[in-house]
Amino acid sequence: MRHIVASTLAITLAACSGHNSAPAPARTSQLLTEEVAATQGTTARPVDGVVEAIDGATLSAQTSGRVSALLHDVGDRVAAGTVILRITSNEQRAGLKAADGALIGAKSAATEAEAQFHRVKALYDEHIASKAQYEAALSARDRASAALAAAEGSVTHAHEQVGYTEIRAPFAGAVSRRLVDVGETVMPGQPLVGIVSGRSLRVAFAVPASIADAVRRANEARIPLASGTITLHPLTISPEAGADTGTFRARANLPSGIELAPGTPVRVELPVATLPIVTAPSSALVRRSEVSGVYVVGSDGLPVLRYVRPGRTMGDRTEILAGLAQGDVIATDSTAAARAAGDTKP
Repeated sequence: MRHIVASTLAITLAACSGHNSAPAPARTSQLLTEEVAATQGTTARPVDGVVEAIDGATLSAQTSGRVSALLHDVGDRVAAGTVILRITSNEQRAGLKAADGALIGAKSAATEAEAQFHRVKALYDEHIASKAQYEAALSARDRASAALAAAEGSVTHAHEQVGYTEIRAPFAGAVSRRLVDVGETVMPGQPLVGIVSGRSLRVAFAVPASIADAVRRANEARIPLASGTITLHPLTISPEAGADTGTFRARANLPSGIELAPGTPVRVELPVATLPIVTAPSSALVRRSEVSGVYVVGSDGLPVLRYVRPGRTMGDRTEILAGLAQGDVIATDSTAAARAAGDTKP
């Protein structure tokens, strides 16, 4: 319920030691007010969370060599397939040349063995060549075909080894870590760089065991930001609590379009229960240093600052955890109330 309260402050004449002073001007302020009333709302338990990239990878060496070039560093955004780092490829390219040479020889031997087989088969069909000669030609052809397949496999492997000397981004994202320097020798399996995608994000947090059941029933959480409140739904909560922490690991995907860097700490509000709560317009709050207050209008129409403990922000209203009770009348415009009260503090 809103009221218009007319508050008139007047200072009358005072006589001291026979001297008269001029009367001070009267100050009148029309204040918009609201009577405090409890409403049904959901209480929340704040916990610490961190933004994570759903698509994230640590790229490791798959061949040995020396880091010859670092084309992108931490913070650089890269497209899928972009070369991030190069490893010397002299040994790998030499292996490829050897495999290519072996393949040429294997192809020639297979072609010759195939031709010889057909010549012997023709003679065998005319009963000129013996069965032993036919089987020998057939066996030679099969061995040559197997050698050719092995040579082709060696070339494929050699090409892969050369390809391993270029570390490419598996998806579009940003380089998050660099674990080697130019000139450093690396071995297969050694981590080189990390990459994360900023398009698919989630928030990871811990749910205390005491409220885990309530959070599972609600199946949602909120993140208050300066730009507004983000609702997380659904939640994925581990079925097993950590033995050392007594909390359940939980996560939830962030809506698309949220620009938060992976690793950003956030406050996650977990709904606990539906109880009567007291709220006030956010415009009514006065914040001074580390304390907050609202102007309560008394029966005489004068606003008096009362300190309160604010909670979460819900749209244009703020939850008041302590300091106000039902029936209190508060000024909804803290600036106008401060002028009416003659309060000059910032």
